[in-house]
This record gives sequence, structure tokens and C-alpha cells, in this order.
Amino acid sequence: MAPQTLLDLLSQHTLIDLDQNDARIAELYPGLLNDMTSNQAIVYGELATEAHVPIILEAVLEAQKLVAAGVEGAKGREVAAVAVDLMGIKLALTVFPYLALSGFVHSQTNPSAARSVEKTVPATVAGLRACAILEKEGITTLGTVICCEGQALMAGEVPTTYISPYINELAKHFGKAHEDNGPHGLEGYQVAASAQATFRARGIKTKVMAASLITAEESLCLAGLQHATLGGKILGILAATPATAEHEALVAQSVAYYAAAVPSTAVYSIENVPDDQLLPTGCDAYAEELTRSALEIFGGFEAKLMELAVKTLADVQREHN
Repeated sequence: MAPQTLLDLLSQHTLIDLDQNDARIAELYPGLLNDMTSNQAIVYGELATEAHVPIILEAVLEAQKLVAAGVEGAKGREVAAVAVDLMGIKLALTVFPYLALSGFVHSQTNPSAARSVEKTVPATVAGLRACAILEKEGITTLGTVICCEGQALMAGEVPTTYISPYINELAKHFGKAHEDNGPHGLEGYQVAASAQATFRARGIKTKVMAASLITAEESLCLAGLQHATLGGKILGILAATPATAEHEALVAQSVAYYAAAVPSTAVYSIENVPDDQLLPTGCDAYAEELTRSALEIFGGFEAKLMELAVKTLADVQREHN
């Protein structure tokens, strides 16, 4: 019998999700992955790989047809914008067969329009109002870019099907220095633990799916949380590293950490809050700073995807002239 790995150890206590829309990674973990999460940075990175380059042209050609036909969701929109949506969808479809039968594919939408109810789903005030509309229509939503308790609890009041508290601020994935804060030393763990305990105490259906992990040790500190969405690099490290007694102790400590979390008594509502207010009243300036930074980073990648779609569309139009 093969020795237990860190991935084996973590998956005994927490559902594992893939934070990357790459079927080549998903197929390495048969029977393990529950959901898949994605964002504009992930999609842009995937489309830079040789295996996925053809998806760009496929998305543009399909977007042209959908816009021309006036199909719902494409009618009245720019072809390039529809193509960007299709790029993420087409990548996700390759991963879907490797997920659990009950699993979902989560694709982040429109970070550049985070203050518009009609155009966004990140967990801003406007984004959560959009989630409320979608949930009433039977569409599963994930409130992402959760940086504080107020966002998490407001999402639970919607309620969204999932929330994704960020354990690390997004900027740490793009060059900002990362420091070891010890087990559960980052504020994101506290937000996740409080949200899970509060939702359970209030009978709220929303599940907690932590995101934005950088190290294997940080991932082990999610043991006891409902979901952990992890990128291919971290999954590879966890799968290749044998579990030691020290790792088992850390996981036991983590399970106890979430079990001992105290439900919040705070109540947040999206009623009487203007759409152009970024976060719920009561969230501090630091949480707003983290949210703004994340939306700026994702918005930058959204713009790069648009540029890619516009260039490809221009190439197609030239060929047909």
C-alpha cells in the first residue's frame, strides 16, 4: 500500500476543487475533484499554452454567430466580449468530465463592472444583488473575492450557493512579497472559519470554499473547511509529498480550529445600500483596499482577453474581405 500523501490527508476532511481550467491537470486526479473555479487571470494563462490556442479562434467564430442570431446573452453585445466569455466556457467544458457528478464549474464574470448589478458577480454590494437575482432564477452562484466578514455574511443572506474567502491577498500571486504567518495566522482563515460556523448556526445553505493559497502548508490549514480550491502546482506538491506525523498534527489542529469557531452575531443586509458602495457598511478600509486591488488585477486580465479577442476578430474579418 502506497504511503499516505498530504493530498490524501487533506481530502479526508475537506472537499478538493480545482482552481484552474486545464483538463490535463484534472485528469491526474480521478475521483478527487468536486468543483472547478476560474478567473480572468487563469483563462489568460491557459490560452497562452499551445494546447489551448485554437480555443481563441473557436470562441471568436462562435461569438460572431451568436451575436448575429441575437441569442440571449449575446444580443446587443460586442462580439469580442462574448468571445471572452466563450473562451472561459470552452476551457471549463474540457474539465467538467473530471469533476464529481454533483460538482459545479464556477467562472468569474466581469470584474471591471463590479459596481453594476447587471454586469457582475464578484462579492461587491452590486455583485451580491446580482447573485440574488440569479439564485432566484435557479442559477448557482459563488460570491468570490471575499476579503472580510461583512462580505461573507452578506453573501450568506442572499444566499449564494458558495463563497470564496481569499486566504492570501491576490497581489501575492503577482509579485507582492509573501510571508509565513504560521498555522491559521492569515485573516482569511478567520473569515472562512467564522462564516462556516455562522452559516451552520443560522441554517444557511451557503458553503465555504477557500481560495488564494500559495503553499502546501497553507492548504493543510483548510482541513475541516467544507471546500478548498487549489491550483495545479499546489495539488502536485500535495500529491507528491508523503504525510508525516508533523503534518497529521497540523491537520488535526486545523480540524479543531474550524470546529471551535464561534458564530458571528453580526447581521449584514444589502437593503438600503447603494450599488456604487463597494463593500457592506462595516467593512474596514483594509478589506476595501484588498477588494479594489483584486478587481484591478482581474480587470487587467479581462482587458488582455478583450485585446486578444479583438485582434483575432480583426484577423478573421481581414481574411473574409
